[in-house]
Amino acid sequence: KFFLYTLRSPTNMDMTPKTIWEAIKKDTGIGGVMYRTPELNDVLYLHFKGFSTMGGLEEYTNVKVLWLEGNAISEIEGLENCTKLRTLYLHQNCIQDIEGLSHCPLLHTLNLADNYIKKVEGLTGLSEMHQLNLKNNRLRTLEDLQGLAECPSIGVLDLSNNVIEDREIVDKLNEWLPNLTVLHLEGNPLIKGFKQYRKNMIAKFKKLRHLDDMPIFDEERRTSEAWVAGGYEGERAERETIRREETAKRAANMKAFDELIKGAKERKRVMDEAGIEPEPTIYWLMNNGRQEEALARMAKEREQEKEAARAAGQLESDSDDEEESPEGEDQSTSSNDVEASVLPEPFLAEKDDEQPQENASPAEEDDETASRTATVTQEGASVEGVHDSSAEGEGETQTETATQEETVVREDKNDENEGIPAPPPVQRQNFTAMEDIDEDDEQPAQQAPPALKHVASASGQGKSKVVVDIDDLTVDDVEDDDYEAVD
Repeated sequence: KFFLYTLRSPTNMDMTPKTIWEAIKKDTGIGGVMYRTPELNDVLYLHFKGFSTMGGLEEYTNVKVLWLEGNAISEIEGLENCTKLRTLYLHQNCIQDIEGLSHCPLLHTLNLADNYIKKVEGLTGLSEMHQLNLKNNRLRTLEDLQGLAECPSIGVLDLSNNVIEDREIVDKLNEWLPNLTVLHLEGNPLIKGFKQYRKNMIAKFKKLRHLDDMPIFDEERRTSEAWVAGGYEGERAERETIRREETAKRAANMKAFDELIKGAKERKRVMDEAGIEPEPTIYWLMNNGRQEEALARMAKEREQEKEAARAAGQLESDSDDEEESPEGEDQSTSSNDVEASVLPEPFLAEKDDEQPQENASPAEEDDETASRTATVTQEGASVEGVHDSSAEGEGETQTETATQEETVVREDKNDENEGIPAPPPVQRQNFTAMEDIDEDDEQPAQQAPPALKHVASASGQGKSKVVVDIDDLTVDDVEDDDYEAVD
């Protein structure tokens, strides 16, 4: 009654391009899992949509996984253009016959559980088929399963919860499916009267690794095969053999461990007697803050491995990888080129300014030396007297600013330049003497840095000159009133 109601339910609808779009449009766009363009979809989710027929898949030519679970589909059809299909989920539908799969030669997984299939057929040409699920169907006899012989590539088969009663099916499955590794037969009547079902099944299927709800381990396989060959006596003997093997294996492991410890102790004793410190391991270096040393050790070991590989002929020599340079080309790189490739442009520009000119003449060198010498001449440094204050009677002393004139004279030490007249004197800006500025007065706009010695007498008489190298001047040379601040 439920089957008929499902087929006649008004909610069922045909599977057409329009209904497919209505079903998937909410899963398209930004954040969706499908595309608006049918050809771009390799996975199509159409499960639990109420479809009663299959169709409308003509434009979905690149789909590889098709979900049609939980619909009311009664016939497999409409897969003519789905030639790249790899996985097809049709469980929980109303399918009665297996057909319409000949256009999907790459089909790998087919799930037809919870349907109304009475006979296995339509698997011809599916050479890539590996997993077939026929759980909860209506398979009963050997003839109903005859179609499995058409697909020997099946490795995972689920026939649980059917109505299979014939035990001959077990022998036929072993013959039809030589690559079977997983088999589910629970829920069928044949298991109820099958004595030692699991041992017989494991002994028959040599490649089986999982039977029903439990895996098959090597120990169980050995004991099952021993039981089939010699009964319970053979099984007990095999179990005793397995026990002895495990005991011998544990003893061998313990012996190897003891020998390893003894060897380490002997090496340590020899090194202690010879006064040799053991070399720390890379792991110890990394955990004790000596990462650089550990990395250097690792790099050294890699180089040694490469050298050993080259010696064994596994790697080509470095000379084969290097290209020969053309003749006449200088392979050496100067230090300036190296600096130019590393230093930024502003630093290079300053560095170029600091470098002396190459191939300079002796006369130019003498001019440069002479330009670094300054002759300071002070003329007419007169200091006027103190003026009396007017009506207020304040006895303040006002000192007039002494006019300073500096003349820089280039001296030529070369005999060849004796006849060349000296350049005209350079007029320097006059600055107010630092000692004449009162703290309450406004500071001048520009002050001269303390530089040259003032050698004139206190009375301002006489004319004196001093030659001071500019590089030798420091602020420490200016002390008290014996010096005057000039440019």
